[in-house]
Amino acid sequence: MNDSSNPLISMVLPVYNGSRYLAASIESCLRQTYPHWELVIVDDASTDGTPDIIDAYCRQDGRVRSVRNSANVKLPASLNRGFEMARGELFTWTSDDNEYLPEALAEMARGLVCRPRIDMVYADMMLMGEDGQDLRRSRRPRPARLGFRGNVVGGCFLYRREIAEKIGPYPADLFLVEDYYYWLRLADLGRLFHIPRILYRYRVHAQSLSGRHANRRGIGHLALERALQQTRRRVLRAGIHCNLAMDNWEEQDYIRARANLRRALRLAPWAVIVRGFVRGLGSILLGRRPVAK
Repeated sequence: MNDSSNPLISMVLPVYNGSRYLAASIESCLRQTYPHWELVIVDDASTDGTPDIIDAYCRQDGRVRSVRNSANVKLPASLNRGFEMARGELFTWTSDDNEYLPEALAEMARGLVCRPRIDMVYADMMLMGEDGQDLRRSRRPRPARLGFRGNVVGGCFLYRREIAEKIGPYPADLFLVEDYYYWLRLADLGRLFHIPRILYRYRVHAQSLSGRHANRRGIGHLALERALQQTRRRVLRAGIHCNLAMDNWEEQDYIRARANLRRALRLAPWAVIVRGFVRGLGSILLGRRPVAK
């Protein structure tokens, strides 16, 4: 049995009725080439075979710990409970249907150790199907595009405890976009670095959270507006305004779309022109409404 008394990395794995893929997800943690980690599994009141799977792995490896919620409280609250138990100096979390590649933790930990001014690293992913077959690479955009391009981080990341303590808990009322809000706060308070290497396998299937809740625009809009109230960095604020402008435009709220774009241009005109136009913001600036089909 491996020693779990002094982990550097704490992984949190929230799960609800995830028995189909959970074992594969846990196995990917056990296969890490970097040994000094702990895995905190948070069972969000599962009603399937999930508890039995968790118990078996807790008995198998001392680095695996678990806690069970008495009621289903959803992902953000489960994450917060897991990180309250975390003992490491570096944090990450994963999903019951996704998998790390064996060198993921070693590569990301190296990225932070070698870059003391960086607070978070994230890496590219391989998208896979329900059967685990590789589909295509998901190349993650650079950190500078976080505000402009939505959630550039994806599912493979590692960040420092210190920045987590500055940000605080994941917002329980932003279920499905709690991570995007968190990364926006992290980008305002710290620095991100992209590792252009595939370190994670992200499963695409109908029963995933993203698959079951495809329409997240309304709650995403709320996450952007809340982050905007707290953000101080001008370019990041401009990016958030650009995102809001695109949402407004798609909702045919053209007045608010142009107002948000004007605010973005006042904050960081060059950044908006260089990064924003790739998202089609030129149509808003030029006043071109979508052509009815």
